[in-house]
Amino acid sequence: MSKRLLIAGASGSVGLATLRAAKEAGYWVRTLSRRMTNYPMLARYANDVVLADATSTLAIQHILEDVDIVISALGAPVSAGAAERRSFRAVDLAANRNLLTLAQKSERIERFVYVSVHLSPGYTHTAYVQAHEDFVDSLQLSKMKHTIVRPTGVFSAFSEMLAYARFGFLPVVGDGQAKSNPIHEEDVARACLERLDGESCQLDVGGPDTFTRREIAELAFRVQDREPRVWLIGRGSFGWLGRLGGIGSPRKRELYEFLGAVSTTTCIAPPYGKQHLEAYFRSLTSLRGG
Repeated sequence: MSKRLLIAGASGSVGLATLRAAKEAGYWVRTLSRRMTNYPMLARYANDVVLADATSTLAIQHILEDVDIVISALGAPVSAGAAERRSFRAVDLAANRNLLTLAQKSERIERFVYVSVHLSPGYTHTAYVQAHEDFVDSLQLSKMKHTIVRPTGVFSAFSEMLAYARFGFLPVVGDGQAKSNPIHEEDVARACLERLDGESCQLDVGGPDTFTRREIAELAFRVQDREPRVWLIGRGSFGWLGRLGGIGSPRKRELYEFLGAVSTTTCIAPPYGKQHLEAYFRSLTSLRGG
């Protein structure tokens, strides 16, 4: 009998990719999301769609009924346009700990798969990373069999660059020389689904191509046949903008802190992904009419 999965954070880019891959592989899937975002896609692929806020234990008390494995991609997108104001600890950490508590109480749950973040020293101090790692600590201290998948930046986190490039210029924090090998969400989903059994493990995953931050920015122009116009912003100035933009929004302030740190830190994971960022950018450009 095929395993029955709960995919938490299913309306996000990694969650959606995991949902589609799980259905193609023949799994029965329940999804958990806080908002109606991408609901038509959830309804198309999921056997059961649940809309609830996992920071409330009452709202999700029955979410694991008849489920064998939890896959959590629950967390805020790395986008300044996100509406959530609460801190990463208040939402992401609290929600995942609630899911873990329920999983530990269940006699059926076999494994907890968690999508965290690839670590490099230059940004491990940020609130964004600490919220992830505090949950990793909780997961490792539990008796639950687990898989921790640690991607570098996923492709969708860079998609906003295309809009900036169409506008005419693109800001890059620091000198633009920090390197990374971002990975497609579908490749992250594959990593999650390939490790649903066996001993507990961690897997750092990156894409097949390594770029400097400036090269990624220039790629956003090139796929749209535009002359690159990159605006380098000092990390101190970017931090000041973050503090100003984060007034009244702890999450936005924490997000700017993370973006400033990760954009100026080389973070390269072992190549795992098969898809290329240039092809992804071109596909989005084609969908938007060039």
